[in-house]
Amino acid sequence: METAGKDAGFTLVEVLISLFIFALISAGTMGAMLQTFAAKDRLNIASAELADIAAFRAILRADMNAMTLRPMRDGVGGTENYLVTTRNPEEPSAILTFSRLGRANPTGSARGQVERVRYLFRDGQFIRETLPHENPAQREGWTGRVLLENIDSIDVVHRSVRAFGSSAPVNLTLQDWTVLINPTAPVQVTDGAIEFKLTMTNGAETAHLFEVGS
Repeated sequence: METAGKDAGFTLVEVLISLFIFALISAGTMGAMLQTFAAKDRLNIASAELADIAAFRAILRADMNAMTLRPMRDGVGGTENYLVTTRNPEEPSAILTFSRLGRANPTGSARGQVERVRYLFRDGQFIRETLPHENPAQREGWTGRVLLENIDSIDVVHRSVRAFGSSAPVNLTLQDWTVLINPTAPVQVTDGAIEFKLTMTNGAETAHLFEVGS
């Protein structure tokens, strides 16, 4: 009995080996868990970005489809014959300003369905703003929301534009559209589609093409 009691248990070497094996298993398990959590975080971020892009595309698609060509007034009450403008001197960050139909009126208030909309590119953000009335002469201030963030640059091209007095279709870049703020040299958007080319801060590039309403 005395000899058996002395031989029972583990030696120091066996305990150290067991602890080493347990440490390896724990380290591997912890590494796998950390990778799983990191992958989940990346998936959540990617899902949020996709949701933002989906919302961005839905809003722009509705705006472009509802775009309408109609006279409007400027800030001092004068008439502007063409509705799509860019490079507003009062708001240099505006990349596109236009009128659209179909503004919701759930309260049944006495107002038209036309809405004045502009897109801004400011501090890496794509911003959509609207006026409470389509004519800036009666504006009460622009209100809006951020549609996308972390943008490095935006390029806008209309894929079928007819210059005033000409039937030849041409493509206009954002810089070319500066003539729209000059009433003596207007360009009328008649049909086709508008393309927004976005370059994100991470280097990703996306192109979004939307049909223009009439």
